[in-house]
Amino acid sequence: AQFLLEKGIAVISKESLLISSSAEVNLVIAGLALLYQSSNAIARTLMMHYLLKADKVESWDLNTHFKEEDFFKKFMKDKYPGWNPSKLNQLPLYELCETLVRLFNLNQPADPYLVFFLDAVHQFASQNTATIPDFLNWWENKKQKLSIVIPEGLNAVNIMTVHKSKGLEFPVVIFAFANWMDNKKGE
Repeated sequence: AQFLLEKGIAVISKESLLISSSAEVNLVIAGLALLYQSSNAIARTLMMHYLLKADKVESWDLNTHFKEEDFFKKFMKDKYPGWNPSKLNQLPLYELCETLVRLFNLNQPADPYLVFFLDAVHQFASQNTATIPDFLNWWENKKQKLSIVIPEGLNAVNIMTVHKSKGLEFPVVIFAFANWMDNKKGE
């Protein structure tokens, strides 16, 4: 998949369509986890990793910003003045997620993973107690099942296992790493 993507060929795989495979969705989840438990070092690290990787941070002193109080007081306050946990925690769950998307400017350009994620948040909030810990527990149980829906006939390479493709007909099949013939030369 990586090779095809590097060559500019669109790729579809079940794993790539999971909402949880989106770094932006994971940033929102990390934000929720930090709002629920400000000492959550894993969520803080995920947030810092995303901000670094997305080049949204020009310079970074890990020793300074990794401390919880410095991370919130210095970095988040300077870069994202809308990050105010006491105000954000007062918002309803769906509105909170939308606010985090806007706060981190994740909606430019429109991201189908975030759209489907927000739909999942809305569905959860309409059927359950919409607290952050309840949603985070629900997310942990559902994140490997929730995926974006793609239209039929999309012009892309569909990556699947041999087992899943069994019985299906395709005009072209690429069978990666099929080198068993090389192994038989020595026999």
